[in-house]
Amino acid sequence: MDPIWKVLKATCAAHGDRTAVIDGDTRMTWREVKTCAERAGRFLVGHGVKPGVPVVLRMKKSWQAVCLMYGTVYAGGYYVFVDPDQPEKRLQAILQTLQSGVLIQDSDDWVDAAPGRTYTAAAALKGHRSLCRRAEASADDPLYAVFTSGSTGTPKGVLVSRGAVAQFIGHFVEMSGIVADDVIGNQAPFDFDVSVKDLYSACLTGACVVLIPKVDFAMPKALMDCLVDNRVTVLIWAVSAMCIVSTFKGFAYRTPTTLRLVMFSGEVMPMKHLKIWEDSLPQAAFINLYGPSEITCNALYHRVQGDEDRLPIGVPFAGRQVFLIDADGEIITEDDVTGEICVSGESIGLGYIGRPDLTQKAFRTIRGARAYCTGDLGYREKGQYFFVGRSDDQIKLMGHRIELGEIEKAMDAEDEVARACVTYDPEKKRITGWYTGAIAPRQLRAALKASLPTYMIPTKLRRLEAFPVNSHGKIDRRKLKEAV
Repeated sequence: MDPIWKVLKATCAAHGDRTAVIDGDTRMTWREVKTCAERAGRFLVGHGVKPGVPVVLRMKKSWQAVCLMYGTVYAGGYYVFVDPDQPEKRLQAILQTLQSGVLIQDSDDWVDAAPGRTYTAAAALKGHRSLCRRAEASADDPLYAVFTSGSTGTPKGVLVSRGAVAQFIGHFVEMSGIVADDVIGNQAPFDFDVSVKDLYSACLTGACVVLIPKVDFAMPKALMDCLVDNRVTVLIWAVSAMCIVSTFKGFAYRTPTTLRLVMFSGEVMPMKHLKIWEDSLPQAAFINLYGPSEITCNALYHRVQGDEDRLPIGVPFAGRQVFLIDADGEIITEDDVTGEICVSGESIGLGYIGRPDLTQKAFRTIRGARAYCTGDLGYREKGQYFFVGRSDDQIKLMGHRIELGEIEKAMDAEDEVARACVTYDPEKKRITGWYTGAIAPRQLRAALKASLPTYMIPTKLRRLEAFPVNSHGKIDRRKLKEAV
């Protein structure tokens, strides 16, 4: 039996008349969400969706997107959210990786990216009577895929099962204490797996999710109005979103006194920003969360104590085993020794779509258990884990995972670029693209917008006569970083 649809049916039975989603002036109850999802699900079944078949939702965050997400659950397929503002090339790369399924779009004005299998959200939500019988998914079938940056230039699709989400959300709700009376303020876009915690915590408990418009994060007053006016009680936000509020003095305008719980993840939280939040919301508890998409949201959590000078990433969730390995793959048992963070136990992802080579490399068998090796470095101290940094050139910026190699490949693809290199300054949160060639920085920036999402375009583009090289004849990245 599909554990996710089972949860939605149970919540609808217990809390059917409670508000499930607030999207601007639109409010939907859990009963209305389920009815809409079933209608959309029948449409999808009629167009060939069944367990293992992807449904690409090229949609902005909205109540319609929520209903089509649950409609995909009903149909048995798995959903893949794609931001409509993503470049067409990136969408095509995702569709090529998936190789099948249907594409649902907000508008019919866009290019028919998947000929013969592209439909509008409006048509899907109307539904129709399908002669095709619905095949119910099992706990082992995929629920969603999220695409992260790939070092080869092609996005990687992380596939997560229904059972993994059901297990994790059960533990997450137990840890956080989210209940039906809560109002969750959703910051994360739906193509970012932080939103999984918002949507499915509400689904399990009957809580309400307020979909905060992306534009509000560029206008702190509008953001604070949204939190206060909707009496939001829980936030599960990216660190960068919280820093927007503290940087632009949002609490000086209005303070959401109903907030009782603030959870954050995606990047290292600057302590000075956390202190502003703590001072402004003395009634709220704060929890630091850690974990990559491959292990289904989070593996570790830490309840902030308030007087800490260092912020741990914490202790494992129930059902998880977290450990460190050294460069030889041996498990580290001592405290205060840095190693790669690995996670085993419940809710480990299914792997990368169409990339058995990458799956085998990242998902290993260690001491008889399937584990995901994160590429993050950390150490353990008195039972708590601490984050040190990345072991490769993957970074996190504004909550997004980015492979610097993907940016380099996009730059190299331009005809007038002779060679490219990308560096990252974690203190200034700045990506710098270095290159040799005839193209001007302004022209290169415009060209990159056709192949990269906005958050991956370098903050600075710097043209060089020649790259500095080290004794091995390789680009000397250290010298480049020093020159920023």
